[in-house]
Amino acid sequence: MRDSVRLRSPAKVNLYLDVHSGRRDDGYHSLCTLVQAVGLFDQVEIRRRPHGIRVRTDAPDVPADGTNLAARAAAAFLAACDVDEGVDICLLKAIPARAGLGGGSSNAAATLVGCRELFGLDVTDAELCRLAAGLGADVPFFVRGGTQVGHSRGEILEAVEPPLVGWVVIAKGSEGASTPDVYAEFDRAPERAPMTIDVALERIRQRQWSALWNGLQGAALRVAPAIRETRARLAEVSLGPVVVAGSGSSVFAVFSDAASAQAACARVAPAVAFSRACPMIPRGVEVVG
Repeated sequence: MRDSVRLRSPAKVNLYLDVHSGRRDDGYHSLCTLVQAVGLFDQVEIRRRPHGIRVRTDAPDVPADGTNLAARAAAAFLAACDVDEGVDICLLKAIPARAGLGGGSSNAAATLVGCRELFGLDVTDAELCRLAAGLGADVPFFVRGGTQVGHSRGEILEAVEPPLVGWVVIAKGSEGASTPDVYAEFDRAPERAPMTIDVALERIRQRQWSALWNGLQGAALRVAPAIRETRARLAEVSLGPVVVAGSGSSVFAVFSDAASAQAACARVAPAVAFSRACPMIPRGVEVVG
């Protein structure tokens, strides 16, 4: 019986995000998205404790209490599986918060997978995804990761095989973006995609990066105008489009190979608060110890 488990918790980018205006009865927006896991990782460690859930993190802008999505994931897992113990969750953060990269959702998925491993329970990925869907729209994606098409709130997922291959450069300024504010602004001036997701996926497979699309981009730029400067700086070193990641505030560009991505990242780094060159990866959260 294990006393602890360590996991890598990746970021994601939305290569295509078409949002329908107007909230559903559950408070979410319907959308269609092409989501890609990338090699920018938080480290998550989960340890047994006699009772209760405790969260520790090295990031001052991430809550270390019951509101943390990882703590909520642990509570959901322990309740669903009738586990009469608690857990300590330690989050070592590399994914910036309020960046549109899914760091909190990824940590929640890592907690679900980690609890399954820690307690040695026979819980399928599909069952974990059902628990994940109750925590947030992005959480189910990270259970399997890779390249997936998402519908409804984003929680109904279909794997893309083979997964996409390439690199992204992510850049972020010092300002964050509020997801509720971005969606509210989107509802005031919605933007719809110029092509279907099937067309976009085929073009992206052919490395036609002009098919990248984020319907929230205009709203994010209006809510957090500082994103424009970060986007302009990355555009100076990218041959293709620079797209806002999710609801912001980070932006990304896609590159075909590691050398060009790493060179672009080195050039943009002095002008932004955060930058990273990351490969697209064919997996989600991963147990590493």
